Amino acid sequence: MLHRPAQPHNCDVASLTFAGPIGYAAFVLPRDADAAPALQGLLDRIDAGTIELLDLEILALGAHGAAERQPTSVLQHGDSFDLSEFDGAQSDLLDAEDLAALGAELSDSELAIVIIYEDRGLAGFATQVQAQGGRELWTGGVDISELDTLVTESEQEN
Repeated sequence: MLHRPAQPHNCDVASLTFAGPIGYAAFVLPRDADAAPALQGLLDRIDAGTIELLDLEILALGAHGAAERQPTSVLQHGDSFDLSEFDGAQSDLLDAEDLAALGAELSDSELAIVIIYEDRGLAGFATQVQAQGGRELWTGGVDISELDTLVTESEQEN
């Protein structure tokens, strides 16, 4: 279930900053939906240090069926939310294959909000381990389908 590196991170944590797993999420909103509450929730997680935003992409279905990047200004947000909070957040990390796949899921009346982020939820824990002379050994993700299989098998055994 754990996708371990061929060689463990045999490194001195004291000389490195903790790097959490990198994840992504794509959400779809109707074009006329108020995106401000969702964007504020994203900012709250950034401000709390839970995540580090690596890329924010706003996408709409293009003429050829692939998703096309849009400026954040296409999002409905009311007067109380300042979209400039996300200036410079678009890093264009999505490639042509990603844009085509996302476009296949969008309709003309929808916008996609795609975030690529670093999960910083364990940074405090990692700092405490480091303070005690410990080190990070592995980080990574778990494939949800593998987790589901293991949970199902475990439930059947018990």
